[in-house]
Amino acid sequence: MRPFFIKFSFLKFPEMKKAFFIVIILLCQVGSKAQDRFVINAGIENQFPVQNFKGFYNDGLGASLNAEYKISKRFSTLITPQYVLYFYNIKSLQLSGTTDFVSIFSGFKYHILKNIYLVAQAGVSRKLVKNSQETAFAYTGGAGMDISKKITAAVKYENIHANTSAPQTISLRLGYNLWGKN
Repeated sequence: MRPFFIKFSFLKFPEMKKAFFIVIILLCQVGSKAQDRFVINAGIENQFPVQNFKGFYNDGLGASLNAEYKISKRFSTLITPQYVLYFYNIKSLQLSGTTDFVSIFSGFKYHILKNIYLVAQAGVSRKLVKNSQETAFAYTGGAGMDISKKITAAVKYENIHANTSAPQTISLRLGYNLWGKN
């Protein structure tokens, strides 16, 4: 009994067999090169409120996932979904609790040196509160460093233009590459 892939009628001709296997080899080559271009990085963030947002919130703790596609050695595009939980403690009103935001950003990463890069992203953010339908424009920018082939660290400024509150934070991020190398 012959293997199933030989039963295809177009493979009965020697020229078609050669063409078929050349296409398979080329696809394998392209696939192996694509692994060098994609990086998936998971990270934790500690966000420190600034300006008016500092009056209500102490700090924020979050997680994000960077999906990076390397266009060249220095330039990449990014897509970043992010979740942040902000802690508040208003002593005068004896209120304390948390508020969470979900954001998605898209932008660019540029390596100014081999291990040091700048990031600029824009996107949308949503405050996760009951009966809230508020989605707001958000942007972030900062600088980071590739500590090793798998570990990154970054400092960034983030601003969300919401109607009820305008979170502005300085964020420290520590990330680990789940797939790909810096």
